[in-house]
Amino acid sequence: MTATLTRGDKGFDLNFQVLQNDGKTPVDISTASVKFKMALPGAGENKIDATCTVTDGPNGKCKYTVQLGDLDMADSYVGELEVTFTADKALTAKLGTIKVEEDLPE
Repeated sequence: MTATLTRGDKGFDLNFQVLQNDGKTPVDISTASVKFKMALPGAGENKIDATCTVTDGPNGKCKYTVQLGDLDMADSYVGELEVTFTADKALTAKLGTIKVEEDLPE
């Protein structure tokens, strides 16, 4: 996934689907907790580290609603979903680049 968003936007959903390594078969996340993480490459902390809402567990679908302040800095970020099933079963789905662009002047 490569996404381009606009600085300052908020209140909309980022929709995700967790897939097996084949890139086609959904992972059933019905009983999992899912976190969306976004950070600058190499940063020591996340810009976003928040819980997703599972929208269609058997088909691996979830969403994160962008909050005020999430996109306050234009830059190129990396994103991932951290999916936790139990204490001994988890997976990380890399999302790729998330570019936050400057908005046009008013």
